[in-house]
Amino acid sequence: HTFDKDALVLENSQVKRVDLLKQDGGSYLTVYFTAPVVGLWSPPSKNAPFVCIEPWYGRCDRVNYTGEYKDRNWMQHLQPGETFDASYIIEIHG
Repeated sequence: HTFDKDALVLENSQVKRVDLLKQDGGSYLTVYFTAPVVGLWSPPSKNAPFVCIEPWYGRCDRVNYTGEYKDRNWMQHLQPGETFDASYIIEIHG
């Protein structure tokens, strides 16, 4: 199964939208985002009835990563008083 080993993590803005399709190939829903990373996952070996689509503005550690949390790829660093805004759109098709 697709997620039995772990999540799919797509980096470097390779993807700006994800579509979930019905069995007949028609679009069920679309998620649009501008995040530099997206994680796609479902509980492994559970035959779960869902897939998670998560736009990320930082990412989990890579295997054998030994650096500091602040130095992870795609981490957002804000100065005191600074803000960060992000959004995504979920479009549900009929």
